[in-house]
Formats: sequence, structure tokens, C-alpha cells
Amino acid sequence: MSACWFDSHCHFDFPVFDPERLSIWAHCQQLNLGGLIIPGVSRQQSRLAQALIVDQPWFLAYGLHPYFLEQHQPEDWHWLENQMIAPSEPALQPVAVGEFGLHLTKATTATERTHQQSLFEYQVTLARDCHLPVILHGVGAHDLIASTLKRLKYQSGGVVHAFSGSYQQAKRYLDLGLRLGIGATFFHPGAHKLRRTIAALPRDGVLIETDAPDMAAPFWNRQHGLYSPQ
Repeated sequence: MSACWFDSHCHFDFPVFDPERLSIWAHCQQLNLGGLIIPGVSRQQSRLAQALIVDQPWFLAYGLHPYFLEQHQPEDWHWLENQMIAPSEPALQPVAVGEFGLHLTKATTATERTHQQSLFEYQVTLARDCHLPVILHGVGAHDLIASTLKRLKYQSGGVVHAFSGSYQQAKRYLDLGLRLGIGATFFHPGAHKLRRTIAALPRDGVLIETDAPDMAAPFWNRQHGLYSPQ
């Protein structure tokens, strides 16, 4: 089998792709993209994603994203656990738990931070007990995320999505068995610190992701003839 690209984080289930999803995928295959992971952000969105992956090299992860904290109900926590333990059919078995984590700039009160932390720890524990990798989202929280993973003895690997932290934080994640997800931010003209950090790390410590459609990169696309402004 010849080598190909793989997108480790693509929200290909989002409604913006509905009109042209298959034609976009055909174009991606021409560019030698062999597959992708669709991370979950909520129970509702994951249920939509389940209907899309039939006969496609698209893999599912399930998670409750901290940015949408107010949407997650107690029954969604139970639904998430059921997807890990007993999916309705083998094709819907997740390859990871995520996208989840901590988005502390959105938590404006101590109660919101406590709620985020509780949901984060629940999903870490679920991933640990099911021996599944994680897809982690972290904003203003890298040190807390790493310390929580260590405290909960999580050892099943995974990826820190859209990493943009320091070398010390990157090294700590790698020491915990995780990889760093790198996308369009890496190519931003001002991302000198991030590029120095990645250059100093082992090559196998990095995964490629688009985070489409959320991580737009017109500066990159224009340079390579992939951007056509409407």
C-alpha cells in the first residue's frame, strides 16, 4: 500500500460540508488523502456523523467539547459511555475519545471551571478504562490538562489538538505518551515560537490535522493555489 496523507482531526460532519461533501472528498483523494478522523463535539453532532461514515475511510471519535458545555446534559454523559462500551454496530466503534478538554478562557466563574474539570476528568477516566486514545482540546489549560492526566494515570496515548504551547509543555505531553496536532497555525507568518518548538521535538511527536472548517488558512492556501475567494 503506497504512503498517503491522513487528517487526524477534521470536522467533516459539520453542516457547511453538506452541499459538497463527496466532491470535496473526491478532490482530497486526488491529493493523496487516504482517510480522516471525525472528532465528536456533542451527542447531537456525533449522531449526525454516524450516518456519514458508511463505506468511507472516515473514523469516529466521540466526545463532549468544553466550548459547548451548556449543551451537554447528564444523559449525554451516559450516552458517551454507551458508545465506548456497546456501540449499536461495529462500524460505529470509536477510535478515540474526543474532542474534549478544558477551555478556561470561556469559563468565567468558579462553577463553570469546576463543571469543565468534572466533565474533563470523566472523559479521561472513560478513555483510560476503555484503553482508548484521547483527542484533547486545551485553551489556557495545558499545565492543568497534563497534571490531570498524570494524576488519573492515563496511559493510552492520543493527540493534543491544535497545540500552540511552549517547548516545556510539548515535552511534558510527549512524556505522557501523547502527540501534538499541528495544522494551519504552524504556517502563519508570525508563528516563529511554535515552529521552533516543533523543530526541537522528535519527528514522530507530531500529527497533521486540518481542523476543517474551523482552522482557516488563506495565507497558506493562496501560496499554494488552493484558495479561491468568493
